[in-house]
Amino acid sequence: MLRLGGSPSTQKGLSPPRYAWLRSLTSEGVHLIGGISDTDTLLTERIEYKYPAAVGNSWDVRTIAYSLDSLRFYDRDTLTYSLKSTDAEIQTPAGTFRCYLYQFSKRPADDVAAVWDYKYYLVPGKGLVGYFAVSQSDSTIKEKSLLWKYRIQ
Repeated sequence: MLRLGGSPSTQKGLSPPRYAWLRSLTSEGVHLIGGISDTDTLLTERIEYKYPAAVGNSWDVRTIAYSLDSLRFYDRDTLTYSLKSTDAEIQTPAGTFRCYLYQFSKRPADDVAAVWDYKYYLVPGKGLVGYFAVSQSDSTIKEKSLLWKYRIQ
């Protein structure tokens, strides 16, 4: 793990800093490379979404998060990712896709007792086309993001 960054105190009192996740797409899947913000940079490498993979495979992924209090990236926890399907269909505004469906479960926030299932739809070699967070208690969709459009160059 490599960390570069400025002093968080230089950003206090200003608008929230911008931050972004760094990922890499390889023949093995999607790797989390780290995060970058106005105040901190964290470089690491962890495979998040494996492919090729077989339905039922699962693996542990150490996650990272960004603290709006300290304005730094940090290791958050370890989640167990599972491959649920290699042929899941999802309809998005950009079209219909056949995807690998990955899932992990966690509480949506430290102060929330509920557990959500996070479902990620990825097209191998292309990337994420949809994501849902579904409450385990009542099966309602709590968050969703779908591919709106794309361009092939």
